[in-house]
Amino acid sequence: MFIDFNENGEVRILRRREIVEEVEDAETQMTLADAKEVAGDDMTVGEFVWSEVTPETMELSRIATIAAAQTITQNLKAVEKENFQTKFKDKEGKLLKAVVTKVAESNILLEIEGNPIILPPEGQIPQKKYTEGEEIFVFLKGYGKDMLPDISQTNKEYVEAILKMLVPEIEEGTIVIEKIARRAGIRTKILVRSTDSKIDPVGTMVGVGAERVQQINSLLSYKIEGKEDEKSDGLEGSEKIEFIGYTDNKEELIKRALKPAEVENITYKTTNDGEIAVVHVKNGQQALAI
Repeated sequence: MFIDFNENGEVRILRRREIVEEVEDAETQMTLADAKEVAGDDMTVGEFVWSEVTPETMELSRIATIAAAQTITQNLKAVEKENFQTKFKDKEGKLLKAVVTKVAESNILLEIEGNPIILPPEGQIPQKKYTEGEEIFVFLKGYGKDMLPDISQTNKEYVEAILKMLVPEIEEGTIVIEKIARRAGIRTKILVRSTDSKIDPVGTMVGVGAERVQQINSLLSYKIEGKEDEKSDGLEGSEKIEFIGYTDNKEELIKRALKPAEVENITYKTTNDGEIAVVHVKNGQQALAI
């Protein structure tokens, strides 16, 4: 069924039926002979015929028309959500390529393979200036309230997905990401190890001539709000990426994680949340450590 209406209260109800040789469901099917009577002699089996089935007394007030429009819109949105989930059911936990179609005060409207999706404020890179027509990647975390797609550019899984896309050794299992700590738009530290003693995990992630880390930085770079008129190379803001080689030695791991700050000594204390390391760095280097 299809409802066609206008704000004056005029309503038409149309029914679509398929032309078949033998009718099994009169609501959705009709014979070729009946179709020719309705739509002409050039109809053939397999085609569809629209016919009006509006009751003679059918008329809606303007308020009723608006209510009907709202109901239909809600149903269409439900269908859109269902279609998105069906289309991207195998993409949960992965990157999706999107185009920015509209920039509102807080929400960014994206289009993903023809599907309109909202990137909420909590999923946006702080200070990043999104522009209409811009192509970006987003991470599909899953489905949140009302089963709407939960997408983001700020979680650590977004960075991990980018690394998997650019570094084949991760998918091969040669390089393992042990942990990621991230402040979106500012800095990300990634703890990596190698399953092959002959392979340097940090060197592999950085790449020959720092090629890989440059590719990663290019995907995490962004234009800063309010700087569109300033001269730049297009990389006004860039999230700093650091790779740390894993080690079983706790003290050495802490020292590597806090570089370039120099650690003087480390003590430990036990709390309700577990063991905590208290780290002392050289005077004036607290900011580097933090």
